[in-house]
Amino acid sequence: MLTGSIGTDFEYLIQTDNPNLGKLAADGTKTNGGFVIQGAVLTYKFTPKIKLDAGFIAPPLSHISMQSAMTLHSWDFGAYTFLQNTPLGTTTNRDGGVQVRGVVGKKQGNLEFRVGVFQGKRTAQPENADRVNSNNSFRLAGRAQWNFFDSDGGLFLGGSFFGSKKFLSIGVGHDRQDDYSATAFDVFVDMPIGKNGVMGQWDRVLWNGNSWLARLPKQTTDFAELGYRIGAFKLSPMVRYESKKMGTPTKANPDETRMGAGLAWWFKGHQNNLKAFYTKVDPKNAPGSSTYKAYNQINFQWQILFW
Repeated sequence: MLTGSIGTDFEYLIQTDNPNLGKLAADGTKTNGGFVIQGAVLTYKFTPKIKLDAGFIAPPLSHISMQSAMTLHSWDFGAYTFLQNTPLGTTTNRDGGVQVRGVVGKKQGNLEFRVGVFQGKRTAQPENADRVNSNNSFRLAGRAQWNFFDSDGGLFLGGSFFGSKKFLSIGVGHDRQDDYSATAFDVFVDMPIGKNGVMGQWDRVLWNGNSWLARLPKQTTDFAELGYRIGAFKLSPMVRYESKKMGTPTKANPDETRMGAGLAWWFKGHQNNLKAFYTKVDPKNAPGSSTYKAYNQINFQWQILFW
């Protein structure tokens, strides 16, 4: 990661990544990974609270999709957080474009917003061969979030604040290109309770790829997590729930639920921590199929950040 400022009006961020290096594929082979640009953003500050971003940006939608991977509370993003990524042809949920973001109001109660125009899908699709690439519409995305107490205001949203902020927000986001659309609703809370604290969020996204993203059928997804931070031991037991409800379940795209619980040890906060998580994944058999069975998943994670 490379971040900094140019004078007093410009900021920049460049991130690289090699995700899933060594991870086993479905056929048992190991992934060689791929070096990618995770983000490259130049920011101009109109005022301390209103900024213009240009570059390779995460388009706004749900709270969980806008969080930094470094500040996630549980072990990863949701299984359905970035369903639009592959159909839109984007990389690591980043897209080329520009956005305006800002905070309006006082510290105790304020509106946080971001709205942008992005490249979106620029190549032809087999199911839409009659469409000319250069005539594709641009991708439009926006998000508004009401903060009841402290504000966030960063390029990425925080996932947990370890008692440094009193935070409660309600948000709504929308993403669209042509007849594809996704609409998100979310609630996020991180409240200190003495040296302890409670953190949780719920995100619901209504997806509909229509003819533009035929590989993204109509569905509703939920992501919810709840944890309690024990300050004296720097531990957070937590639970997590996810669901995918298809408009028309099929064998290839069944309904599914994921329920789990885990423990995080924040011995150096977000800079150095250990997490262990258990999840039960339960795909539902669609009409005409009877082959899906629930299975268990166990994850151990060590996250370390050199800064």
